[in-house]
Amino acid sequence: MKSILERLDYPFPHADSPYAPAIQDFVTAWIDRLQLPDHIVARYRKSQLGNLGTRFYPFAGRAVLEAAALHLLLLFAFDDLYANQDPEVLQLHADQAIHHLQGHTTNSTSAVVREFSLLGRLLLENANEAWLQQYINNIKQYFTSMISEAYFTRTGIFPSVSYYKIVREQLVGLHQMVDLLEPANQTFLPAGIINSPFIHTLRKSAVLAMSWLNDIVSYPKELREGEIFNLVLLMTRENGGNLPAAMDAAVHLHNKEIAHLIQTAAHPPDFGSYNDAVAGYVKSIQYMITGHKVWSELTARYVVAD
Repeated sequence: MKSILERLDYPFPHADSPYAPAIQDFVTAWIDRLQLPDHIVARYRKSQLGNLGTRFYPFAGRAVLEAAALHLLLLFAFDDLYANQDPEVLQLHADQAIHHLQGHTTNSTSAVVREFSLLGRLLLENANEAWLQQYINNIKQYFTSMISEAYFTRTGIFPSVSYYKIVREQLVGLHQMVDLLEPANQTFLPAGIINSPFIHTLRKSAVLAMSWLNDIVSYPKELREGEIFNLVLLMTRENGGNLPAAMDAAVHLHNKEIAHLIQTAAHPPDFGSYNDAVAGYVKSIQYMITGHKVWSELTARYVVAD
C-alpha cells in the first residue's frame, strides 16, 4: 500500500493544529457517551477521529474544531450503526437525525441520532442560518446516497463503475466537511459565490480526490467485510480480477482530480471585494486535501481486523 500512496500527487501544504491533543481528548470522551457497541468503541479509540478534523482545519479555533469533531464522530457512528440496515430502517434514522439537526425532537432511542441536536446548536454558534441550511442540505444528500447503497447491498447487485463514479461524490460524506471551511475560517461567502461554477468545480475535484484516496486505502478492509461500494473493488470486478490495473486506474483518477483542481484554482474569476476571501477558501481546500491524506496514513480505521 505504501508504494501505491507514494504515486498519489499531493503538491499542497500541510499544517498541525495546536488544539489537536485537546480535540482528540474531546472525541475520546464523546465516544463513551454514545452508547456504542464495544467493538465500535475499541475501533474508534484507535482511529484518531479527533485528529481528522484538526488536520482538515489546522488554523480553526477550538470551538469550531469541537463542532467538526462531533460532526465526524456522529457521521462515522451513524454509518457504522445503520448503513447495513434495511433501507427502510436507515431512512427512519436519517429522517430523525435531520429533525434533530434542525432543532426538533423525535422519539428516537438512538443516542447517536439524538446528539444531532447538540451538533446543530454547536454549528449555529459558529455560523449562521443560511450556512446551516446549506450544510443540512448536504447531509440530506449524503443520507439519500446511503439509502441508495443500502438497496444495492440488500439485493446483492454490484453497481457499474460508471454509476459508482456518479454517486460517490455524495456517498463519501465530504461536502459537509468542505462546508465547514467557512466557519473554520470565520469567513462566509455569499450564496452567489459558493454556488458559482468556480467554487463548484473546486469542491467537486477536492471531494472526488479524497474519495478515491479513501477507496484505495480502505479496499482491503471493505473487500474482507463484503462491501460493495468501493472503486477498486468494482473496477477489479469489471476488469476480470486484475487488482494492479484497478489500483493504477484509481491512482490516475485521483491525480486527475488534483490536476483539475490546480488548473481551476489558477484561473479564478473576479469576485470583487471577495477576491481575498475566495483565495483563502481555495488555500483551505488544499490544506484539507493534504490533511486527509496524512490522517488516512495514520488512522487504524481501515486496518483489516484479524
